Amino acid sequence: MEKKRASFDVVSEWHRDGIVQHLRINRKMYEEYKHLIDESKSREFSELLDSNEEARFSLVTLFNYLECIALGVTQQIHDEEFMRNSFRGIFIAYLNDYDFFIQYRRKKLNNERIWKEFTDLATRWRNTA
Repeated sequence: MEKKRASFDVVSEWHRDGIVQHLRINRKMYEEYKHLIDESKSREFSELLDSNEEARFSLVTLFNYLECIALGVTQQIHDEEFMRNSFRGIFIAYLNDYDFFIQYRRKKLNNERIWKEFTDLATRWRNTA
């Protein structure tokens, strides 16, 4: 029951003003840079993000939140079935849209651990029905 309560709190947080504001900023950034995302132009996308502090901060914040969710699932702090039912589509969409950027960032910063829990869990959820 404790896992389910913790999971519910995390899911509820996704719908609160702080995260919703980041989601709005991210949606606007996504629409503006969609051509770079669709073409997986990682360097150009990264440079545009670096020049747009608000968009960069929001995207990084969302990825950090998703990373924390994935870590909670991996460490069995959160109920995986509950989290998968709540976040599977979101995880897969963010992985599909931004994997090129994550890979670029890992290479650029020479750190394979960047958002690793998120990408591993999103990949696993994408590959299971």
